[in-house]
Amino acid sequence: MFDPTIYDNLKVVLEGKIYEHDFSGDIIITNREDIVDLATMSRMFSIKFTLASSQFKHQHCELVLSSTMEDFATEMLDENEHDAGCSLYVYFHSKIRDVEKDCSTIQRHLNMIWNGRPMITQKVSFLYGNDDTLLNETKLHFNRKINEEQIQDVPSLLDYCIQSLTFFHKHYKRSN
Repeated sequence: MFDPTIYDNLKVVLEGKIYEHDFSGDIIITNREDIVDLATMSRMFSIKFTLASSQFKHQHCELVLSSTMEDFATEMLDENEHDAGCSLYVYFHSKIRDVEKDCSTIQRHLNMIWNGRPMITQKVSFLYGNDDTLLNETKLHFNRKINEEQIQDVPSLLDYCIQSLTFFHKHYKRSN
């Protein structure tokens, strides 16, 4: 028997809280992946969801929790609890119409919702031959490792994700 890693503990709490929102009817989970990469000895958990009330199924949030071999070694060998942890990324996917206007609006609103804490980057792409449909991927990165000390922040994190999806839902209705 072994003690669960930081990654294991965070994944269980994160997944459990997301499923609570799914069971309560706030969101619909659309995909989940739990990957162990034996080549790099890394782990990645990803779960995608959309608002239950949304008719725009292309608008979704994806939470990605990852741990590398270096993260595992820091936790197990160095016994350095301060530096040990996992990476957490939050992605929002939506269609937009006007790159400058929509990206600026997204940046401003997400900074308000998330209190300016995570670093926000946006990537815009389009399908060749369908230039009028622009796809926006907004990535939130917290610029630090997370560990069990942040477990109590998971409910707030999910509330912010749902508020952000609500913003995207309203923004999409206005933009298209």
